[in-house]
Amino acid sequence: MSVTIKEVAKRAKVAIGTVSRVINDQPGVNPKLRVRVEQTIKELSYRPNARARSFAQSSNSVISFIQSNRPLLHPFHVGVLHSVEEYCQEAGYFVLFTSYNYARDTKPAELQLPKVLQSHGVADCLILAGMNYENFIQAMEELGVPYVLL
Repeated sequence: MSVTIKEVAKRAKVAIGTVSRVINDQPGVNPKLRVRVEQTIKELSYRPNARARSFAQSSNSVISFIQSNRPLLHPFHVGVLHSVEEYCQEAGYFVLFTSYNYARDTKPAELQLPKVLQSHGVADCLILAGMNYENFIQAMEELGVPYVLL
């Protein structure tokens, strides 16, 4: 089970807010407390929960890669996905991958969108790869989520 920020605060004998300020490298933390918290983080092998941080910062740092109407078995598609993930990781983004198959003649409002698109705010941006038809693009426009068509 993962170590929580509460456990770090308890072990370091500081408030949770102090741990948060140290993790986020914010000013206003007594240098001795900062060292104690950093030491505790190392001792407990604490890793911040990226999803919790994204909620607190109102930024998801998530890009959703959607492969439409194509199998991922082709080496080209695997290479593209791997390159996207590698680049995004260096830039501090998480990449969620999903495949999506739909009919060209389905009305945009009737498309059964992937779950990553059904929940508002799950992704900051979309990468739409594969065979994408106008109905899906129109549905993306209506959602208002920024996207790149690959």
